[in-house]
Amino acid sequence: MNKDAPQQPYFTFSKSSLSILAAGVVSFVLILIFCNITLYFDNKGQDLMFKFRSTFFDDPKISSDIVVVTIDDYSLAQSNKTIWQYEDYAKLLFDIAETNPSVIGLDVYFTGEMDTTGWSMLIEAMEVSGNVINPYVVDFGEVDKLIDIDKRELILESLDLDDPPLVEDFSILHAVDIPFDQSMEVLDASVGLGYINKSLDSDGVFRKLPIVAEVNRRLGSHLIHKMICDYIICDYDSIAIRNNVMTMHGPEDTLYIPIDNDGNYIVNFTSWDNLGKHFASQDASNISAWDLVSSDVLPDLSDKIVLVGNTSTVAQDQSLSPYGTQIPNLYTYAIAMSNVLNNNHVKSLSFLYLILVLLILMRGLAYMSIKLRPMLFIVMGILYIVACFFILLVVFVKLGYSLPIFSLLFPITISFIVGSIVMIYDSQVELAMLEGSLQSYLSPALMDKLRDNPDFLKAGGARKRITVLMSDVAGFTKFCDKADPGEVQDLLDEYLSEMSKIIFKYDGIVDKFLGDGILAFFENEGDEVNSPRRAVDCSIEMQKKCTELAKKHKKQKRFPVEIYVSLATGYAKVGNIGPSEKTDYTIIGSVVNLCSRLNDIAEKGEIVLDEDTSFFIKDDYKIEKSGKAKVKGLSKAVSVSKLSY
Repeated sequence: MNKDAPQQPYFTFSKSSLSILAAGVVSFVLILIFCNITLYFDNKGQDLMFKFRSTFFDDPKISSDIVVVTIDDYSLAQSNKTIWQYEDYAKLLFDIAETNPSVIGLDVYFTGEMDTTGWSMLIEAMEVSGNVINPYVVDFGEVDKLIDIDKRELILESLDLDDPPLVEDFSILHAVDIPFDQSMEVLDASVGLGYINKSLDSDGVFRKLPIVAEVNRRLGSHLIHKMICDYIICDYDSIAIRNNVMTMHGPEDTLYIPIDNDGNYIVNFTSWDNLGKHFASQDASNISAWDLVSSDVLPDLSDKIVLVGNTSTVAQDQSLSPYGTQIPNLYTYAIAMSNVLNNNHVKSLSFLYLILVLLILMRGLAYMSIKLRPMLFIVMGILYIVACFFILLVVFVKLGYSLPIFSLLFPITISFIVGSIVMIYDSQVELAMLEGSLQSYLSPALMDKLRDNPDFLKAGGARKRITVLMSDVAGFTKFCDKADPGEVQDLLDEYLSEMSKIIFKYDGIVDKFLGDGILAFFENEGDEVNSPRRAVDCSIEMQKKCTELAKKHKKQKRFPVEIYVSLATGYAKVGNIGPSEKTDYTIIGSVVNLCSRLNDIAEKGEIVLDEDTSFFIKDDYKIEKSGKAKVKGLSKAVSVSKLSY
């Protein structure tokens, strides 16, 4: 290898590739400008990923450490009640406490507003359990102010955040109010509180959970976050948030939870069908509240996380999932906790990484535009976009990264459309220019072939068997020395025009005009060697036409055009040959030289043939063998024949 040779660039740019990259950049800028609309379509794209995964792959598993106790329609029917009273919940809590769970989370809001005898029983049940986490509600806003401590002192002091980390150094949801007073008795009986807010997107779909938030400059927890903290025995003041990852340390477990800038956790949803299969196959993981309170034998729920909530149709405590189905919020909480405990998260790439991914995908498309013809680029481009989608799906399923489908595929699609238009336009312009330069050399049939298959003019040429034709006008040089240039030009225009028409008639290609001489060649169609026959027929008609022209010119007292023709058949390199700056559709090979030398020994009105041409036409034409002849430029004598016509 020559070290001094110039190195080829790894990637070159063309008009189409530049248009693709430019369209991609513009599309991405538009996405940033109209981010709200983009977010809607990206969310729908994420939903599509969930559906594809459920169809073709396995959904995330539900942790066996989580038990859901539901006040369902069956429990209400069996108890003959539309709403459970405090004493009903108290009995339920007493029974759950006997199963020895690690933590109990209540997705039921108790305010103590109803004065019933069951209230004290409920409080006692919470105290006996000793591991109940109760819910509360907050209002989130963008106003950076503290909640009125006097107004909500009881709740703020009962959050059981012994020494919570400060949240001033990062941006998360900010609590501006606690709209409902929680009962002091409930607060005293609880081991902690967790808010039960949910975050619905603009289309009403429950996709993410505000797992942590800022409450009076302190880190506040969602109900499921507080339950996980108690379950792994996490020191609350050790929680750290860096680079959108929340770290929770326990004696045996360390959990890493990805969150966005608002403290939201993307729930890695499983389908309702898969959820049903899980709980149906594990009786101890999904328990109807009535079965628990009415049974004499309680299940062993030792070291389990127990979620208690109302899933009845009366409560309507449910939300629209990415699958398009309504799922009770209690089950969504169970899914979210399973995600955290199983380290089965939906992760997002940072903005810079998204740009890098987009550039990689755009480069692939631009590279194809350089290497492929327009029609093939369109086909491969469509397949490329489809492939990109499935790549994003695989990345989501196997690596857990949910990439914004719309924000990535929209610029690629727009770039593909723009690139296709530019490539088609440029190819048409190029073809038009090519047709303009070649229509004097190619027959209409071959021009049609060129339009259908631009590779017909293959750069660099291809080895083909052809028949070469060369003709010359007898005595033309002496005529030019004496005649007026205008007269010479008029004669040539007429002669060359008539000869070209005849050559085109037999699908020949005019390689070049050599003054009064013509160099043409005939290619074969498929495996059939028919070029010699067409060349012979063409030569005969050319001679006959020149005889007519000679008679006409004699009457007009002009120079009589009489020609001699030579034909040779053999292999040559045919195609666009020459440097990229100036290529020419021509022929190169010894057969061209042979035809030229045969033309030197031809006489006026003769058609001289080489041995190969004679071989292919001998059965259909009368040939006069002239024997072997020594021609200039060839070391050996060649067999020469003359055609009788």
